[in-house]
Amino acid sequence: MKYSVLRRISVFFFFLCGMISAQALEIDTTYNIGVQQDSIVCEPNVCYEVFGMDCPGCESALEKQLNKLDGVEKVKASWEKQQVLIWTNDKVVPTDEEITKRIKKANFTPGEKIQSKNDDEE
Repeated sequence: MKYSVLRRISVFFFFLCGMISAQALEIDTTYNIGVQQDSIVCEPNVCYEVFGMDCPGCESALEKQLNKLDGVEKVKASWEKQQVLIWTNDKVVPTDEEITKRIKKANFTPGEKIQSKNDDEE
């Protein structure tokens, strides 16, 4: 009898914990979707060719180096496309030399600048 009551209590407890965690996950998922939609609307300020990336780890290493630059808000590297997208704030924009220096510091070969938001405005 004791074990039956304890078993029922423990089953109810685990059920209750599962419900609470499911609700917490639902809230987090909703928040993440909002962040992703927000980033889709924002276009990168500059795009560079980068050669030598051959795995997702390479992407992370390059993103880490470029995020250290003043004025860089977000970086998205793609080893498949061999390019890096850089979002900067309007007040401080890193120079092309600073960006290529960081690409080289991450042990990759910088290519041509593919796109620049500032070039479009001129």
